[in-house]
Amino acid sequence: MIGRADLRIGLLSGVLALLITVFLFPAVASAGDTLTRKDVPNSEFESEQTSSAIPDWNYWNPSYGMLTISSSKKFGGSQSLRFVKTVTGTNKSFGAESALLDVDPGETYEASIKLNIESMEHGSALWIRWFGTSGQPLQKQTVYSIPTNSPLNVWLDIKVKGTAPLDAEKATIFLYSTSNVKLTANVDNAQFFRLADYNFVLNPGFEESTLGTTLPQKWSLFDDSQPTNTQTSIVTDPGGSSKVLKIWDNNDTNPGGSVGVNSDTIYVEEGLTYEANLKSKLVSGNQIAYIKFYNNPDGKSEHEVGSFSTGITNANSAWNTVTVTGTAPPKAIRARVLLYSSTGAKSEGYFDDVSFYFKGLDSSHSRKSPIDLGEATLGRLTKGGAIKNNKVYFATNGSPATFYVFDAITRTLIDSERVPGTDVVWGITVGSDNNVYFASTVANNQKLYKYDVSAGSVSSVGQYPGSNHFVWDLEAVGNKIYGATSGATSGANGEVFSYDIAAPSNPIVTIGSINSCPGTLHPCQGYVRGLGSSGNYLFAGTGAVKYLTKMNQTNGVTEEIELPGITGQDGFISDILSRNGFLYIAQTSSLIVMDSVSESVVRTIYGPDRISTRIPNGSSAFLFYQNVFDRKLYAYNSANHVSNPMLVTTVTEFPDSAVRAMEWINVNGRYKLAILFEDTRYALYDPKFDTPTDDDTLEIYQLNTEISALNIQSLARAPDGKFYLGGFLGGMSVFDDASGQYLVQAPGPHQIEEIGFLGNTAYFGVYSGAKIYQYAYGGTPNLIHTIGSEQDRPYVFTSGENKLFVGTIPTYGKLGGALSIYDGANWLTFRNVVQDQSVIALAYRGPQRILYGGTSVEGGLDSTPNPSALAKIFKWNVATNAKIGTEFTLNILGMAEPKMIGHLSIGPDGKLWGCAWGVLTAGGSDTGYVLFKIDPDAPDPANSVLDSVIVHKNAESGSPWRGFYLYWHDGLLYTTIGRYLTVFDPNNLADNTKILNSKVTLMTMDANGNIFYAIESNLYKLPK
Repeated sequence: MIGRADLRIGLLSGVLALLITVFLFPAVASAGDTLTRKDVPNSEFESEQTSSAIPDWNYWNPSYGMLTISSSKKFGGSQSLRFVKTVTGTNKSFGAESALLDVDPGETYEASIKLNIESMEHGSALWIRWFGTSGQPLQKQTVYSIPTNSPLNVWLDIKVKGTAPLDAEKATIFLYSTSNVKLTANVDNAQFFRLADYNFVLNPGFEESTLGTTLPQKWSLFDDSQPTNTQTSIVTDPGGSSKVLKIWDNNDTNPGGSVGVNSDTIYVEEGLTYEANLKSKLVSGNQIAYIKFYNNPDGKSEHEVGSFSTGITNANSAWNTVTVTGTAPPKAIRARVLLYSSTGAKSEGYFDDVSFYFKGLDSSHSRKSPIDLGEATLGRLTKGGAIKNNKVYFATNGSPATFYVFDAITRTLIDSERVPGTDVVWGITVGSDNNVYFASTVANNQKLYKYDVSAGSVSSVGQYPGSNHFVWDLEAVGNKIYGATSGATSGANGEVFSYDIAAPSNPIVTIGSINSCPGTLHPCQGYVRGLGSSGNYLFAGTGAVKYLTKMNQTNGVTEEIELPGITGQDGFISDILSRNGFLYIAQTSSLIVMDSVSESVVRTIYGPDRISTRIPNGSSAFLFYQNVFDRKLYAYNSANHVSNPMLVTTVTEFPDSAVRAMEWINVNGRYKLAILFEDTRYALYDPKFDTPTDDDTLEIYQLNTEISALNIQSLARAPDGKFYLGGFLGGMSVFDDASGQYLVQAPGPHQIEEIGFLGNTAYFGVYSGAKIYQYAYGGTPNLIHTIGSEQDRPYVFTSGENKLFVGTIPTYGKLGGALSIYDGANWLTFRNVVQDQSVIALAYRGPQRILYGGTSVEGGLDSTPNPSALAKIFKWNVATNAKIGTEFTLNILGMAEPKMIGHLSIGPDGKLWGCAWGVLTAGGSDTGYVLFKIDPDAPDPANSVLDSVIVHKNAESGSPWRGFYLYWHDGLLYTTIGRYLTVFDPNNLADNTKILNSKVTLMTMDANGNIFYAIESNLYKLPK
């Protein structure tokens, strides 16, 4: 580790507006430094414009251009910044500038934007502007000039990087057009990163250069001379595709015939040792790589104070790595890297990938800043809705969710608003004040929201208490809004909260108390899943064990209601609907019909999960519902509760989508049943009771909702290099990095937990019911198997011997995962390979035909694992489909109680590598993560740990089922251990680097070592 050093930077004088500071000498970074994303306020321009102001962004010379918010063209989200400059002339420059961002002097930063150019005359630029302590501009900026021949009408990734001057404490991102420039473009996704392990060489791989030019940008001719019979040029790598520098010297007689190319000057400090690395392909003759030190800023030969070199003599037309090392001599303040062909010798050679670091800095761990590849998984889904007062209210799943209001008769969009901090909205209702109340499922956002129908705006009315964040249902009763929640962690209790519309200043409170579980309305159930009301009573249904409880709203007294054959059984009571003196209680794809006074069950209707009210004009006692099994419409006679439901045969095109709201509305004097579906389609059903000779009619429409970005739930790379992604509660995508395009962005199966492959055929593990879908690119996902055996979530895949291996998590309230094996024709499932533990890690060892598995002590949601249980590793004989011996717990120094093992990988050394999370000392509270290596052939594998290291102590464990991915490249091991991108040197595990400061749960890697990872709804590429 190299410590920080005092900096001596000779700052260039003057206050020229275009002074560039990219050459400033940065503080010494270490191999442990992390690529850090700095928050940019309103980075995606989702905040609404007020008058002419763009929140958190400023105009530069507003008289000569216009900034507006645009929804017609955006990279992500729903909006972008429209930048228009059509005026030219003296001093008529124009720009858009971000809010001030904190920086540290001497550190290196990169700013980036997504830019979609409609038209441009001459070139614009992206700047980092540097500011002092009090926010005063320092008249120093780092500039990237946008090429005038940039492609039009595509999203470009524009970046600029530089080092903060010693007197800088703030910076801005600045898109700038000078006086003679015209630019019409859209801007989106502004980002700002502190870079780790920064390469001091500008344009190190010559990719910023134009083919055919004699010199690369930010490089110059040695001594500003180009002798006759010599050539320097940017060409395509012979045998490759990247741009490289060619130096050709055919002058062996002229005394001044040497030719060389210099890097730009680099600030150095005397006494420190530096190292230049580069790739060289020598075709003929000899060439030389130098580090040259200078005692003045211009880096000319007459000011040279030291020189170090390495000869390039192996003319084999192959790429070789060349290293030059040198210590800055006294009085040295600048350095250059020189690529050189000397006097009196002919030569031809090519150069690429030049770097200049402090000696000893582990540059192999360094990464360029991430590239945002956009919103990956998309959908148009809603989990809850309300129809009232001839309006349709719902929020579509997204990151964040978008709240919508439609006219129930005309289907006209009345209002829509993205609600930051939300994702999926199940609970939504209309209160006695006719305002709409809803809540989301996002952790750490326990807010109840109100849509004010008069103001047309969404705001929070408060935060509900406790740790539960997942709101399943809301029920409006009088002036109260009741909410049903589930526990934030396994073993926590579901609760019910109450908000008083008439007393909005009062806090939201938890209600009810039985035994030691306040707010549950039943002893210690993890879910309050559904609510309903009748008379003075509030009813609540629980899970993952089914109970029905009622509460007197006057005195708060609660009482359990016995449902014969239902109470105490596994599952959920998900909704409670009051209809004409009866309660219709939804559970497991059926409705239990109960008299709300006598509390006797009169019948069960199989197929619906919700049901309409009677038509308001009293012309019929029929209630209508969608059967979840055949997606057809049925009518139920609520007058006698005896007749069997009748299929509404005239309705032939009912959507294959769940119903989220049903309500009668008056359309020009006729009552029609308005139905909102999960895919945001909308139907109006006219039963025509008053004209029995006419057929019923069903009109189906797609409401004008935007396709929303969904949080990414799964990510995997196929053998052919394509990337497959699944979204949370819907959405499936295929991304091709070679073209930079999403080849597929489709609705997809419900919730893809993990993805595996046999060849290039993808297999999606889908919640719930542990369903397996098969998908060949270009086709449609096809359900091929449901694992069963009380399994719910497939969380790990691997393959070998043309077999697919799947590890699963059991269903709600259950312990005991399973290993399933598919050979292309038949499935086998083995429950409790490790008793009462879930299978979350798998690695196949080919020649030995052994499958290694790792477990988590946790079971399905709302299950209770044995507190003394320890995670295990097991061995499976693929030939005989039997476990080999007894599973074992690793004896790892520093981790007394491992609770989850995941993932596992057979390393290049043939050893078994893995990650674990657990308790560090027996009976203690400190937790941590361990990377370990074991000898898979050892007779006592539990005691065969060859190496290990504890990292990320007391970091959050995250999901108890999602393992930690492991990928190998160039002798290094890349992982998501601790939910951070972390790289290890397998020969020295203490040498590890957290690459990125953001939490990362999902990652994969391509064949070139580029990392792909997901954060919320966006896919990112972290180039090598």
